[in-house]
Amino acid sequence: MKLVKIKDVRPGQVWKDKTKYKVILENHYDDRTYIRTYDSSCKELKECDLDEYISNEALIGKLDITHRIENNRLIKIPRKEVNEDDIVCFDDETNRLAVVLKVSPITITPTLFDGDKLEISRKVSIIGVLGVTHEFVNDREA
Repeated sequence: MKLVKIKDVRPGQVWKDKTKYKVILENHYDDRTYIRTYDSSCKELKECDLDEYISNEALIGKLDITHRIENNRLIKIPRKEVNEDDIVCFDDETNRLAVVLKVSPITITPTLFDGDKLEISRKVSIIGVLGVTHEFVNDREA
């Protein structure tokens, strides 16, 4: 298994470019996928077909995990500094990544991709969230 960044467009994703946020929505009535666009103040601007493709945007979240829509505004859901399922870089020299399994007030316990578990009590860099910005794929698919 290999950890990779999610690059394809899926319903519920939140993408961001320099000035706008784009939320991917699926319409179950006519089986079409739409993009709802929000400005930098997170106020809804327009809804358009997926034909206006996502380019030069960064995947930053997913509805109901990192963001929610409330009164036609895109709201970021508050999160702790480090959460379970966060992808973290715990060794800046080797860029070694891990998925956080458990968070306690003093330490976090990520699992390394070779199956080891390790308690860390120092600051780590958060790279993304498992299932939101990253996913596991078979080595052949990567």
